[in-house]
Amino acid sequence: MSRWLVVPGLLMGCASSIDKSLACGSGTRQAGDLCVGVEDTAAPDTDDTDDTDDTDDTDDTDDTDEPDDTGDTGETGEPGPPEVDVYLLGGQSNMVGIGLTTTLPPSLRVAQPDVSIYWADVPEWRGLQPSSSYTSGWGAYFGPEVTFGRTMADASDRPVYLIKHAVGGTDLAWFWNPGADPDDPVMGDGYRVFSQTVADGLAELEASGVVPVVRGMLWMQGESDAVYAETAVAYEDNLRHLIARVRDDVGVPDLPFVAAQIDCRGVCPERDTVNAAMESVADSDPAVSTFSTEDMGRYDWDAWHYHGWGQRALGEQFAAAFTGSEEPLLSGPALTLTGAYEYSYYGYYTVGWRFTTDRFIEVTDLGQFDIFDDGLIHATTVGIWETDTQSLLVSALVPAGGSTDYEGGFRYVGCEPTLLPPGDYTIGLESFEWAPDYYVYAAEAQMSDEVGFVEGRHVDGGVLAFPIYVTEATASNATWLGPNLRYRNAE
Repeated sequence: MSRWLVVPGLLMGCASSIDKSLACGSGTRQAGDLCVGVEDTAAPDTDDTDDTDDTDDTDDTDDTDEPDDTGDTGETGEPGPPEVDVYLLGGQSNMVGIGLTTTLPPSLRVAQPDVSIYWADVPEWRGLQPSSSYTSGWGAYFGPEVTFGRTMADASDRPVYLIKHAVGGTDLAWFWNPGADPDDPVMGDGYRVFSQTVADGLAELEASGVVPVVRGMLWMQGESDAVYAETAVAYEDNLRHLIARVRDDVGVPDLPFVAAQIDCRGVCPERDTVNAAMESVADSDPAVSTFSTEDMGRYDWDAWHYHGWGQRALGEQFAAAFTGSEEPLLSGPALTLTGAYEYSYYGYYTVGWRFTTDRFIEVTDLGQFDIFDDGLIHATTVGIWETDTQSLLVSALVPAGGSTDYEGGFRYVGCEPTLLPPGDYTIGLESFEWAPDYYVYAAEAQMSDEVGFVEGRHVDGGVLAFPIYVTEATASNATWLGPNLRYRNAE
């Protein structure tokens, strides 16, 4: 489910909210609409062999009712410990995540209070936030955990918790080998840390007064095994064994398992063998599913890894697999440069262009031109206005430097998803006297099917303002191509 920011005054009733179950913190439990202190610190009874008998010594009544989302209730009607949904995440680098956090909507770059994550690198429960070990002085990164957790929380009436462990450059054949049992010395370091992380995360949840229910596992891995024929051929058996061992460890015999296929064309010769192995496992097990990642987008300079909007799409696709909803659409640019252009003008302006759309579209990213692909000298703000009212509908700051995704000459950052109904809009950005590479003109360009170019627009000034002056142009001879947007169909 997309979290749309609906344009005020233009669309009514297109966004709905979902009531969430009360998420009580450590040392508390749910009682009706309140969180109350946990008087009995004994661990909740999670024995699957008898889920109708309340063995809590503080309650001398038998529980004869089926448990609901808030736990067992006795004859007094007092709710027991609430149940929470837990999802496990494992794999290699694309599960670690190498999407730049600037490509996330600002609300997802920080901790989300209503979704929690227990990450092997930070082994404590905290609000869901980008959790990638690749974050360094070069930039902050995220993996599929962010949009997966957000989407699942929006679709659920129960609290959602994620447990993640992933390590780049690792294989299923050895590193993730789960062994025959927990004491098997051949168990690989990856599975050893993963299983311990899961055990610790679940134990902390139980100690906090909730009943964790493991609902499924996400698996993004296989690139390393696809380099060699031997490990690729063994992948099907190894994946079946991994799934069986995870199910044994968490005590859920039919635990749903979703394996994302790999897209490392050109660098992993056995890619098709590994992807076919995932399909074979899914075909033979109704609780296992898989999906292609070919169109999610990899870095131009790196055939292995998904960039920012690819990672966002990956998380949403995992969520769709668990909820049974339609595959999420991928976003794409409204305008693509196709040939020559000129760039001799620069100065203090808001520059941009007017466009129309005849359908509902969801804006996901706003972009800024970087003519030499050498990073931006100055941060700038990009905005979209409703043309008739000159109302600013959405904006985003594109930072200086190069810590953004780059595609087709434009650097993009994520914005809060914004639904634009059919209508007339103008996009613009701040430009600066000392920065001649913020926009081009007389450009050969092509528009997407849903967006129509109308004319170039600009206005003088050193701050973002609605561009009122018109420069007649066409999409094939376009002006002023400083800003751009990425969007997806919302119909």
